[in-house]
Amino acid sequence: TVTATKAALSSASGPQTFSLVVKVNAATPSGTTLSNTATVNSATTDPSSTNNTDIETTAVVTAADLSVSKTDSPDPITAGANVTYTIVAANAGPSDAQTVALSDVIPANTTFVSFAAPAGWTPVVPPSGGTGTVTATTATMASGATATFTLVVQVTTTTPVDTAISNTVTITSTTTDSNPANNSATTGTVNGAAAAEVCGNFTIEGSGLAPSTEYFLDFYEGTITPPGSTGVPPTYFASDNPTTNGTGVFSRTYPTTGLPNGQYQAVVATATSYTDYKTNPVTFTVNCP
Repeated sequence: TVTATKAALSSASGPQTFSLVVKVNAATPSGTTLSNTATVNSATTDPSSTNNTDIETTAVVTAADLSVSKTDSPDPITAGANVTYTIVAANAGPSDAQTVALSDVIPANTTFVSFAAPAGWTPVVPPSGGTGTVTATTATMASGATATFTLVVQVTTTTPVDTAISNTVTITSTTTDSNPANNSATTGTVNGAAAAEVCGNFTIEGSGLAPSTEYFLDFYEGTITPPGSTGVPPTYFASDNPTTNGTGVFSRTYPTTGLPNGQYQAVVATATSYTDYKTNPVTFTVNCP
């Protein structure tokens, strides 16, 4: 109860104005009527007490700003490998969102591998190796809450190089959404070249780089995470410093002499960040008799 007292209020004082602000609970259902009563009294006899109480009612409507975002890794990807999508759903409120559903159609040229949903969400998924739609539902998503999901798909082995794999996720609710423009998110993954077997000489080409600029071309034994990764890749064994031509392209040929049979990877990096890879990693396998 909120109270305010005054020792005396003269008839010449005029109206006294008060402001009371309350916050409606985020879980209050739409259609609820809020009722608030204010009462004034005094030790002095009031000849007209019927106007000493006033009741105000307020109708509640709900609105929640749901949003969803997603990232993919690795990108680019090789046919036959897995792509992992990390999906983050959020409710910016102000109301709780009711009957929330997240859906994601398995993209073309891929098949379903796995899907992980947080506690409180009920997932429905296609069979492993199948296609279709992944869904996750929850009865209520509280205002201010976030939820992270992980979807893994496998790129089919017959997918052509440079195919763009597009994946879209959508979130909906029975609660009115104040900003439906952020209820879906799409990310694209490019299918890169498959690993090549070499013996003798092999050629590394870079493109889409800054013109007439020197880069680091680093070679590793094993494979590294594609562009956008951080940390130290597997065993480094050689480096070169190619300079691009006027159109941002370079081409270098190297021998496999002295390299044990196995898988290798070459990446282009800038001088300021060895993990700032500027071209798709080139993966190749040395296989000499």
